[in-house]
Amino acid sequence: MTLPPIAIGAVVAACIAAVLSFLGLVASKEQKTSEFRQAWIDAVREDVAKLVASCFGILDEFRTRSGEESEAWKLARTDFLEANATATRLRLRLNPKEAPSQNVLDIIREMEITLNKISHFEGGNPDAFVGPLSALTERLVMGTSEILKAEWERVKAGEPVFRVSKWVALIVFAAVSIAALTVSVQATLL
Repeated sequence: MTLPPIAIGAVVAACIAAVLSFLGLVASKEQKTSEFRQAWIDAVREDVAKLVASCFGILDEFRTRSGEESEAWKLARTDFLEANATATRLRLRLNPKEAPSQNVLDIIREMEITLNKISHFEGGNPDAFVGPLSALTERLVMGTSEILKAEWERVKAGEPVFRVSKWVALIVFAAVSIAALTVSVQATLL
């Protein structure tokens, strides 16, 4: 039993339409996922900058108010609140099960310990905290850069489902095309 060429064409067209529809669906989901990842990258970048700024704002208040701890505390209160809120947002965004994120979370804890020492610092020279805080912020930026680079690479490569779907769709399209061509050639030879 042979199918008429018009029926073969309809089946091939339906298969191609199905493959293209599936690809469109996967591409749409991929695009949305990439947008979410990019928003996450931007938010982490912004929070790291806010945390660093807040830390140095706190240190500057204590440095300029040396000997006036209660006044320094009043002036630095907003920066302390911002540092706490930002550190919390970063904790919620990072995955503690991934080594690079764990590294950044450890640095944030060290920064909080240092800020606590600054807030309870009495007498002496608050400039002693500049070096340790600068080193911590540098480590934070480097650790975060590693995480953001990995996420960007993931965005560029696409989600695993998308990558697999592309190949599956290509294979299905090639198989349908070859089958249609084979049937067409056989039909014309008969």
